[in-house]
Amino acid sequence: QTFKDFEVVLVNDGGRNISTIVNTFQQYFPIRYIFNPQSVGRTKAINLGLEQAQGKWIGYLDDDDIVYPWHYDTLINSAGKHNASFVYSDFNFVLFDSMKHFSPIRLVSAKSWDYDKQELLIQNYMPIHTYIHLKELIQQTGKWYENLDRLEDYDFLLRIKDFANVYHVKELTCEYRYYLDSMNSIFQGRNEYLNALKEI
Repeated sequence: QTFKDFEVVLVNDGGRNISTIVNTFQQYFPIRYIFNPQSVGRTKAINLGLEQAQGKWIGYLDDDDIVYPWHYDTLINSAGKHNASFVYSDFNFVLFDSMKHFSPIRLVSAKSWDYDKQELLIQNYMPIHTYIHLKELIQQTGKWYENLDRLEDYDFLLRIKDFANVYHVKELTCEYRYYLDSMNSIFQGRNEYLNALKEI
């Protein structure tokens, strides 16, 4: 990242221990490494990371997506200029055959969406890694809802919308990646998503 004043809180939830890799990258930026030998679930893992985060701002990144080098610079600068407590950017959709392939089938920019509370009640337009927010907002919204293992980011956005001063940065700063052999494929897990929507 061109923005240098940040830390990484890396939560490994039930995966292979990668402490050797983490130690290699410690020389470039500070990393707090949380290793759960047994998975505690996606949303609990997010909350564990939040508890360890020391920064004023919080950003999120799944292990299968990418933020471009100017991502945090762009969001932090925009937040300061517009007195925002929640800032999000535009993103690219990228489709891969499988997790083993590094060349995408297709890359296309997602439709740029100007923030609208009413539209957000219908659909989530903001993937989790497109935004940052002030950590203090968690005190108002509460932590991520640990009963959800699908659409937990949508639930979080619906709660934070009543407290946040939101600003949309109309710049492409990241990629939202789809893998046809993965659980984030639109072809898998539809019943689970429906149940999550009902819960929300």
